[in-house]
Amino acid sequence: MEQRIMKIFAIQLRIAVCVLVFCLLSLLLLSFTTKKFADDLWAQLGISKSEGTDNISASFLDGYLNYYGARNARNIATGNRAQVVKDLAAYARQYVNSEAFKAAYTQRRESTKPEPPAKAKTDTELREEFKKNFQESIRSMEELAKSTNPDLKKMARENLPALRQQLKDADDPKNPIMKMMADGEKMNYESNLEKYRKELADYEVNNPVDPKLMIKARLN
Repeated sequence: MEQRIMKIFAIQLRIAVCVLVFCLLSLLLLSFTTKKFADDLWAQLGISKSEGTDNISASFLDGYLNYYGARNARNIATGNRAQVVKDLAAYARQYVNSEAFKAAYTQRRESTKPEPPAKAKTDTELREEFKKNFQESIRSMEELAKSTNPDLKKMARENLPALRQQLKDADDPKNPIMKMMADGEKMNYESNLEKYRKELADYEVNNPVDPKLMIKARLN
C-alpha cells in the first residue's frame, strides 16, 4: 500500500515538473515573440523604438501626428501596412497608459500653465517709483545746466524748477497725478486678472489632470 502511494506521488511530481517547465518555456517564447514583434515594427518604419516612443508621445502631447524619422513608412508593402498600423496602435495604447507617459504629460501640463499677473503696485510703491524717475530727470537737467552750450544751459535752468516742484508734490496725498497713476494701475491689474482667469479656464478644459481625458478629447 505504501509503495503504491509513493508511486502515485512520484507520478504526480513528474506531472507538476512537466507543467512548470512548459509554463517557463511558454513565457520565454512569449517574451521572445514580443521582442521580435517590437523589433520588426520599428525596423519596418526605419526608426528605433526610442524614436518611435518619442514620436507617439509628441503626437499626443502636441495634438498633431509626429512621424519624424520614419523614413521607411512609404516603402512598406501594401499588404503589410494594415498590420503595421494595427501593431503601432497597440504599442501606442500600451505606452499612453504607462507611468512614463503620465510623467511626461504632467511635466508638459505644468510648464504650459498660465502665470497669474503680478500684483498691482501699492500707492507707496507708485509714489517711490515716480519720485525716483523725477530724481533721475533732475540730475540729468543739473548736468545739462553745466553745459557750455548756452541753449542747453538755458533749457535746463528753465525746466529744473518745475521738475523740483513735481518731485515735492509727489508726497502730497491729494496729488491728482498720483491718484491717476493709482487708478490706472488698478485698472491694468484687473484687466490682466480677467485675462488670466479666462486663459486658466481654457487651460483646465484642454489640459485635464488625467491624461486619459486629454487623449479621449484629442481622439474625438
